[in-house]
Amino acid sequence: MNKKLEYVFIVNPIAGSQNADEVIERIHEVCRKHELKYRIIKTERPKHASEIVRKLPKTGKVIFAVGGDGTMNEVLQGMMKTNNVMGVIPNGTGNDFSASLAKIKDKEPKIDVGVLNHRQYFLNYVGMGFSTNVTVAASQKFRRKWIPKKARFPLSILHTVATFRPMKIKFTINGTTKEERSTIIVAANGSRFGLEYFIAPEADLRDGEMDICFVDAVSLPVLIPLINSVKTGEHVKNPNVHMRRTDHVKIQSEKHVSFDIDGELMTANKLDIKIIRGGVTIFNDQKFIREIVDDES
Repeated sequence: MNKKLEYVFIVNPIAGSQNADEVIERIHEVCRKHELKYRIIKTERPKHASEIVRKLPKTGKVIFAVGGDGTMNEVLQGMMKTNNVMGVIPNGTGNDFSASLAKIKDKEPKIDVGVLNHRQYFLNYVGMGFSTNVTVAASQKFRRKWIPKKARFPLSILHTVATFRPMKIKFTINGTTKEERSTIIVAANGSRFGLEYFIAPEADLRDGEMDICFVDAVSLPVLIPLINSVKTGEHVKNPNVHMRRTDHVKIQSEKHVSFDIDGELMTANKLDIKIIRGGVTIFNDQKFIREIVDDES
């Protein structure tokens, strides 16, 4: 670790998997142990993490998102076009991006960044259709204190299976335009979402491309086992699943539809998605991260 840099930890106090105060205490312990210059800033409202990052100097910092994928995405918005290094201390419900990042051995890799409609950045994925409806249910209908976090996503899937209807979508990939009825479309930079669903098992954070998963409109008896097979990545062998790799995809619908970007919900009828190769430098000292997350200090 570079002790000449300042380590800034931006903490979402209401993110999911562990008590934020406990994580903050471990940050203090680990940073003192390594004799690092550091500070901790708590977010106070939605989008606050982006505001905090934009006010920091554009060089000389390692800026950590301490929370889930949503906190990570907010920090990313402020990181772009700076020379700072970004880090992620996973403390959310899914922490899907961190699972993909942990596969990389380099301690400070440059990884790809997706950009939606020329202004909204993402690290993990943009999704629409069935997967987005699951996210809506998980974040709204089943986000209750008495429902275990690991049960929210499976319950949301069951709810969505019973209520979802396929979408009519026009999409352009590698210069070819098609119009289809679809159940799921995901543009994936990382390999996993929804805690245990490997939607793009071959996705590579450093290949300069995203993996597009397009699922045809299918009947309920076909959809249920198909969704279950995403847990192992076996869905890619299903004839109703089409995988493509590209650095640019356009998606259009007749009306505004819900979609999610790194778990954050939005609506639009036109999505223009590109990849910026090596768009951000990531702090990836997994031993240091585990000291904080797993309390091994």
